[in-house]
Amino acid sequence: MGDRPYDDISGAKGAGMRAVLVPHSDIPAVQQVPVDVHPDGVIQRLSDLPELIAGW
Repeated sequence: MGDRPYDDISGAKGAGMRAVLVPHSDIPAVQQVPVDVHPDGVIQRLSDLPELIAGW
């Protein structure tokens, strides 16, 4: 789980894990890189996580 698609989502997916995006930060343009993976879920706050994973 994390807020950076490359660091958090790509890393988890590459390790065979499910990944959840929590889009809370603005990533500076210089740190943005293209990512060809998609999160398994998107939540706005950590308290939303149990409901999301209950459906997995």
